[in-house]
Amino acid sequence: MMANVADRSSELYENSPDAIVPKQRHRVLALVPAHNEESIIENTVRSLMTQTYRPALVLVIADNCTDQTVSIVQRLIQDYGSHRLRILETIANTGKKAGALNQGLHSINRQDYDLVLQMDADSVLDMEITRKAVEYLRQDPTMGGVCAGYTTMPLKGTETLFQKLLWRLQNIEYGSANAWRVEFLKSARVLPGVTTVYRMKVIEDVLAQRNDGQVWDEASLVEDYELTLRVKDLGWGAGNSTEMFVWSDAPLSISELWKQRLRWYGGTIDEIRKRGFRRHSRWEYVPLVVAPIFIMMRLILLGAYAFLAITAQPLVIWTPFLGGELISLAYQLYRMRYAHYIDATQVLIVVSLVPYWFYSALVEAAWVYGGYLSFFRPNRTW
Repeated sequence: MMANVADRSSELYENSPDAIVPKQRHRVLALVPAHNEESIIENTVRSLMTQTYRPALVLVIADNCTDQTVSIVQRLIQDYGSHRLRILETIANTGKKAGALNQGLHSINRQDYDLVLQMDADSVLDMEITRKAVEYLRQDPTMGGVCAGYTTMPLKGTETLFQKLLWRLQNIEYGSANAWRVEFLKSARVLPGVTTVYRMKVIEDVLAQRNDGQVWDEASLVEDYELTLRVKDLGWGAGNSTEMFVWSDAPLSISELWKQRLRWYGGTIDEIRKRGFRRHSRWEYVPLVVAPIFIMMRLILLGAYAFLAITAQPLVIWTPFLGGELISLAYQLYRMRYAHYIDATQVLIVVSLVPYWFYSALVEAAWVYGGYLSFFRPNRTW
């Protein structure tokens, strides 16, 4: 099985070319909220410190950590210097990731920086991300932020057979998400928290509009999506870059995957309902309608499969549904070219229909149940 990117990241970054240190313009501030990330935080920080276009400051925001995250970062500060790398421990933070980001932002002098790179602590950056982001935002002054494409962190080789299957299913799904980014380069649906670079001017605009000291909404389950909609409302563009790339952890159990997707989808529906039928959220109502339809179609097709297996007689409804499945298969195979680490096993998973069919049904069910929670349990937390 492929090596873990965290295991090979030290070699990757030690052999990187001399970095470009921004001296006057486009000074980049990197904010990294971290909660108990001792297993990966060193690789995360090193991927920032060895960028070919170095951030002026990397600020790790340790949020209620009970493991060795803080001590690991303090050791790294000795290597890189406190002028380049700092750590901030949150105080009485109840806003989780959003609250940590807000505390980090308010701990520095914002006038010293032109861009803000926000990333998850369980991610590792390609060494060109900051340089590509600077170039992208230089070339298009209408863009308020630009996000990276992402893929699953490579397997360590110790996973169970089921964990490997679940990893592959998510890797295929992430490829589809990256295909969506390519198709909508100038209009990102969401600037994801995994890695996005914002103009500081956008951050200041959001602060002025909200007038509550928050940039990342501490009441939202999906603070990155809420911020994206707000950025668009302010007249800024949200861009996708095909040249920015990041590895990110993926849940390797059904329970963790279900929990993650309920937060994503339920939180998204929360934000749509708050905003109503407005310009930048109206199209988000489409999945709310489509997901139940898809689930119903899957149930009908499953019934047709069962009827065929029992009676050896296909139902009349079999043909159009099977045709739809074949069209979906061709479309999925096309979009797989945007995924990383694709192998013959993943192609077989898609071609055989059944594994990805059930995975898609799980994702759609999370959409539907997330909608239910949004309407009937609006005050839930994560």
